Amino acid sequence: MFYLEYYDIEEYLFSKVHEHFHQDGYLCAFDFFSIVGWKSNRPKGMIREALRERCPDLDQAVKSLTGDIHKAADHENRLKMLLDMRGIGLPMATAILTVLYPDHFTVYDTRVCNQLGRFSNLGNRSIATIWEGYEEFRQAVRDEAVRRGAPESLGLRDMDRWLWSLDVVDQFRREGCTPPSSTESQFRCTPAPALRRQETSERGAQRARRRP
Repeated sequence: MFYLEYYDIEEYLFSKVHEHFHQDGYLCAFDFFSIVGWKSNRPKGMIREALRERCPDLDQAVKSLTGDIHKAADHENRLKMLLDMRGIGLPMATAILTVLYPDHFTVYDTRVCNQLGRFSNLGNRSIATIWEGYEEFRQAVRDEAVRRGAPESLGLRDMDRWLWSLDVVDQFRREGCTPPSSTESQFRCTPAPALRRQETSERGAQRARRRP
């Protein structure tokens, strides 16, 4: 049954991995790199090397890192711990923390930035100043999703999905693939603001993000 559960990777992450983390107070390497691979396979090797520099035993290195995250005083410090690691930028750090703390984090993603029309350079800020900008990003996700028709009762993760899916539909429309009118009327409410077209340094990693 494990392999069938693992096939639906997002369900596995947000149920099993989330549960393991809060029950045990840390993650094993398998669960940690399942999150990394869900976001992007490209930096996996660099992240693995950075962890092994801390401890040759990869499971112990991941246990130490994620244990520190679990024990951190607040979410700002959790984000900064991850950003301080080689190979982990804002998209990857927020993907990991979204799985672990989905009520407090959402993935920093190019598609969502497209719909917000800003924040495309947030990932380039220094670790010391990035938290304030990320808090603004997180609130903007909530505000824009509601403005675009999302029910206010939705959680942060579903607000994020709402904007992500809107951007996918926008891309299809630009490519000449218009959604059925019934779908469009339910799904799209108001146009997205114009985006200042500046890519972040991790554009490739953001594009690799998997969604259902």
